[in-house]
Amino acid sequence: MAPSSYNNQSWRFIYARRGTPPGRRSWGCSREQRLWARNGAALVVIASKSTYDFNGAFSLHALLRRGRRLENFALRGPSRALVVHGMEGFDTQSPGSLGIPED
Repeated sequence: MAPSSYNNQSWRFIYARRGTPPGRRSWGCSREQRLWARNGAALVVIASKSTYDFNGAFSLHALLRRGRRLENFALRGPSRALVVHGMEGFDTQSPGSLGIPED
């Protein structure tokens, strides 16, 4: 659903539903305790793999591809009865707390 180079889908979706153990951890990682975020059914983190799968080289465009994926996710959400809202404010210094792999 988004362009990729070398057919390397660098984005990774990590999600947690409200009320589940992973969800409680995820909401705790949010520095922005806004009402709409607290009342969401799920939090989704779109992470980027920083290297190519086929050769391990650093990918200069992983962030661009992640942004394209977020845009397409947000545009498609309403057709699936989802409200998608991009936000900042997660503790990026401890990605392991959200289950995000180091790469």
